Amino acid sequence: MQQSLLSPPRTEENAERPGGGVLGFLLTLASLLGGGIFFLPEAVESLSLGGALAIILGCGIAFALTTVVFAAALDRYLDSVDDVGSSNFIGSMLEARLGRRPARLIGFFMLAQSLLLLYGYVHEVTGRSASVLGTSALAIAAVLALIVFAQQRGTSITASINSALVLAALNAIALGALLILVNRTVDIGAVSTPPRPLSVAPVVMGISFSFSLLYGHIGAASAVVAGRERSMSRRRVHGGLAAGVMIVSMVLAATVVLHRSIPVPNGQTASSFLDRLELLDSPVLAIFAGLYLVGQLTLQAIHTSLGITLLSRDWLANSRGITHPPSLAAIPAIAVIMSAGLSAHIGFGGYETALALSGVILVPLLGGCVPVLIRYQEAQPVRVQDLRVLAAMTSVVFLLPTIAHGLVVWPGLLHRSLIGLTLVLTTTIMTESLKDSAVGRLGRFV
Repeated sequence: MQQSLLSPPRTEENAERPGGGVLGFLLTLASLLGGGIFFLPEAVESLSLGGALAIILGCGIAFALTTVVFAAALDRYLDSVDDVGSSNFIGSMLEARLGRRPARLIGFFMLAQSLLLLYGYVHEVTGRSASVLGTSALAIAAVLALIVFAQQRGTSITASINSALVLAALNAIALGALLILVNRTVDIGAVSTPPRPLSVAPVVMGISFSFSLLYGHIGAASAVVAGRERSMSRRRVHGGLAAGVMIVSMVLAATVVLHRSIPVPNGQTASSFLDRLELLDSPVLAIFAGLYLVGQLTLQAIHTSLGITLLSRDWLANSRGITHPPSLAAIPAIAVIMSAGLSAHIGFGGYETALALSGVILVPLLGGCVPVLIRYQEAQPVRVQDLRVLAAMTSVVFLLPTIAHGLVVWPGLLHRSLIGLTLVLTTTIMTESLKDSAVGRLGRFV
């Protein structure tokens, strides 16, 4: 049988190669470290500094754990099969572990998550570029759409991973230089820490934004594939993933500290981190930050479009059971790019809206509930009732920010309807996945 890319031969001649930790770390940076650092400080502005840092780092620990759980489950699944498709491995694993209907719903949620982030990236890029260049946001969106369409024929797991590694290297260099320049310009000792009353809404907002910026399970899947292709230690790859999530959470925390170290003169408003940088007496720094934001979001938009093409093929294959031409799978990404350009042109929506919707509606299920449910299904069928209760309780913990948004933060009918629909679909997934019959069928905990 021809050896699959995802199941490399395990022989003494093909010993584990070094670099698994670095690979997992870089792919995590590519998935997580981006323009969101400029908007998180504003989302947690109503919290005390200690409270904001505690939420960010706490969410980092939680998502480091679930990322490793997801990656380890995917590794175990790929060990159990002889050959899987190059783009269908996530859907195949979800279907084997959770069942066909939950897998289809989760696949739809994953595709929606990527489309929502792509919308945010393109909206921010086209809006800012259009204002600087004096051109139309639609024209810039059309250029991005042409780039994506030109790349879709060659889209593959390897292409997506290679672009992610390039993105991570460029991102780390540019962001590191930016933060070092900011640190040398501001006085950390002058950080603003006025007392703030504790209330539910700011805490929920901080958790949701942190969730959105720390969800990197698709990047974790790419790291698993790349590690297996290169015969690297899976334990080191998983360790690199966890380290990457924690480093990103620390960078987010450092950004909050730097943001509050920049004084705002009376009578002026500067909500985002980029707005605060423009207050500094350093035009070069402000220009550098703006170029970094636009350039990084552009790279993320292109990389996300590659991932969306693969997810679209995955979801179409699971839904219809047939293989579609690559051009059909690229249509969702191109449609979202043009929609984002139109929204930027008319001044509707934005990147922050996309982050909020992602963190409230999609990430609690994908980043929290799904790894917990997979772990439950892999557990040894002993004391099944206790395991089911524990899995359900843990899943509900991740859904608490979603529920709180519906009760406290988002009073509008449309927002509450979205949250209600999300909870109904999530309950369906949990109900299907927590059946006793699935435990005995799906194997033992390794």
